Amino acid sequence: MDGCGCAFDNNGRALAQLTPDGRLKIWDCTAGSLKHEFTPPSHLSSSCSCLKWSRTSRSVTNQRRKKSKTSRQSSSSNASDSIALGTSSGDVLLYNVAAGEVDQKLEGGHDSRVNDLCWSDDDGTLFSCSNDKHITEWNTENGQRKCKWKADKHGVRCMRLGPKGSTLLSAGRSIKLWDLETKEALKKFTGHASPVTHLQFIPSNLSHDSNANHIPNNGISGQYFISGAEQDRLMNIWYVNLDSQDKNALVSLSITDEPIAVDVIRQSNRNKPIHIAIASKDGQLHIFEYSLNGGGKRPLRPKRTIQLTSSENKDGTQPPIPVLCVRLLSEGEPEALIAYGSTLKPQFETLAYSTMEEHTHLVRESSSNLLLNDGAHEPFQIDKGKAPSSEVTTLGPGNMARATPAMVLDEGRSKLKRKAEHEKKESLEEQSIEDRLKAINAEAAETSRRRGSDRPTADSLAQMLIQALHSQDNSLMETVLWHGSVNKSIMKNTVRRLPVNLAVPFLRELVHKIQAAPGRGEGLVLWIKHILSTHMAYLMTVPDLVDSLSGLYAMLESRVSVFSKLCKLQGRLDLMLSQVDSQSQNNQEEEEHVEPTVVYQEEDSDEEPLVPIEVEHSESDENWDENEEENDTEEESDNENEIEVENESDDDESDG
Repeated sequence: MDGCGCAFDNNGRALAQLTPDGRLKIWDCTAGSLKHEFTPPSHLSSSCSCLKWSRTSRSVTNQRRKKSKTSRQSSSSNASDSIALGTSSGDVLLYNVAAGEVDQKLEGGHDSRVNDLCWSDDDGTLFSCSNDKHITEWNTENGQRKCKWKADKHGVRCMRLGPKGSTLLSAGRSIKLWDLETKEALKKFTGHASPVTHLQFIPSNLSHDSNANHIPNNGISGQYFISGAEQDRLMNIWYVNLDSQDKNALVSLSITDEPIAVDVIRQSNRNKPIHIAIASKDGQLHIFEYSLNGGGKRPLRPKRTIQLTSSENKDGTQPPIPVLCVRLLSEGEPEALIAYGSTLKPQFETLAYSTMEEHTHLVRESSSNLLLNDGAHEPFQIDKGKAPSSEVTTLGPGNMARATPAMVLDEGRSKLKRKAEHEKKESLEEQSIEDRLKAINAEAAETSRRRGSDRPTADSLAQMLIQALHSQDNSLMETVLWHGSVNKSIMKNTVRRLPVNLAVPFLRELVHKIQAAPGRGEGLVLWIKHILSTHMAYLMTVPDLVDSLSGLYAMLESRVSVFSKLCKLQGRLDLMLSQVDSQSQNNQEEEEHVEPTVVYQEEDSDEEPLVPIEVEHSESDENWDENEEENDTEEESDNENEIEVENESDDDESDG
């Protein structure tokens, strides 16, 4: 099993479990009782973070299972009598199951939390990885550190020792295959968007080692392994080929939630497929049967899905019972040993899943389910008003003592508060009304200034957004959206800090708000853009993403269809307005550049300019025409007289 807080031993007879307060419990799977309970001396300040049983061969387990019941009880697991415990302070503890105590404490290997441990085959070597980005190799015989090297840019979350013990597979943000002799990375695998938490080698049918891992003769090439990541619903199967540059996964396995326990087994018959059991975080058990005959583009769905539920309540509901851990048994027909129920007292059962349907629903009595309402008593209610959060101190690992006793601290605060109020009252009595008003205005201005300067950060907005999504608080949601619209960088960082499992619910809320008020689409679409760009890797792994975002898809389709028509209309209006502008501009230019055809220019002279005499026309048009006729007759008579005079003069000249 991978390094976690719950694991079966290699024989499937005991379950080791870490409690939240840092204790170790070992349960007997046959009797369902508690065999050992160990509390480390510093379990509150340095709680246990992971555990690993010492390695033993599954082939030896099968031989032991074929013996009689008495011999099986007498021959207890000799190879699985030691458990390695990683702590949050970076130390490693070696716990002896038979003696019920810690044999060794390995110190100085890490500066941060230990995430996973891995035993070697026979030489007593132990590997540990931590959040400090390093892997440490230990010699458990003398308790000394053999080697330490940096394995990732971020923390190393899990490890798995390769066949023959010559290689090591580690994973953080990426998966790396290491040569343990040279401490060099042989190959790198990338395919998960979140930190990898589970690694498991798939047995091969060519040969096998002491851990029943079948390996080819040429070493690590040709091996298969499985990887699972945090908040990822897909587990990848990889093929190791050191001669190829291909870094893509061979095929993916689709599950309902992130994995918490993984186990793989292969039957002796090479024609039968391998069996993969995965317990997901939502409590379901997924069984895959896969033949190593090539990859595929589409994720594989489980062959069987098993869900445990308790009996019906009074309201008709059946609460689910989570599966905590799983172990596949290789004896005869494939079976799965599971631990389910409460972590306070788990229950054990062996499931012959080969005869079950694709979706199996099993009803079990959960005796370890601690219910406060058993029907005979009233439901237990917590009065939140009597216990303010500011007066409550929660004790846990690393927070078990207060610097000052609570009563003394509260008494000191009350004395200081009363003294400050008394001094303030005396100062107000001595001041005049004008001084008091100035002090009040200054205090109000200071308060408003502080409120304006106290802008929320991305961390606080992310917490508010998570709370709003869980509680369906619309006012709190609107507060987050308003602060994000004011500062675009805060909006982007808030989306980055949002857990990936809340990306789809947040998208649904945004789509609902845009549909209710289309005018807000300009501001809310920025949130949608940041969500899609930040959490795209997770959204691609959601099986029913199309159904979940159908509202967003329909809204975008409607907006896009209208946008093409609006673009055509805008183009036509722009063309018409440009023609109108061009015509008006041409007319204006013509009026400015028009010149007269004939230009008269007077010569300069010294004479005074003639002043026109204005004639007043007081008579009618008829009188005006009569006067003109009279003038014409007068001119004609004058002309006749002149002609007569000229004739007379000519006659006189002729007489002379």
